[in-house]
Amino acid sequence: MSGYAEAANLAKRMECEQLAAAFESQARPKALPSCRVPNASRGSSESGNSRQP
Repeated sequence: MSGYAEAANLAKRMECEQLAAAFESQARPKALPSCRVPNASRGSSESGNSRQP
C-alpha cells in the first residue's frame, strides 16, 4: 500500500512539474510581448505623436 501511494504521489508531482514547465514556456514568451508591446506602442504613438501635429 505505501509503495503504491508513494508511486502515485511521485507520478502526480512529475505530472505537475511537466505541466508547469510547459505552461511557463508557452505562456510567458507569447503573453508578455503581445500584451505589452501593442498597448505601449499604440498608446504612445497614436495619442502622443499623431494627434498633436
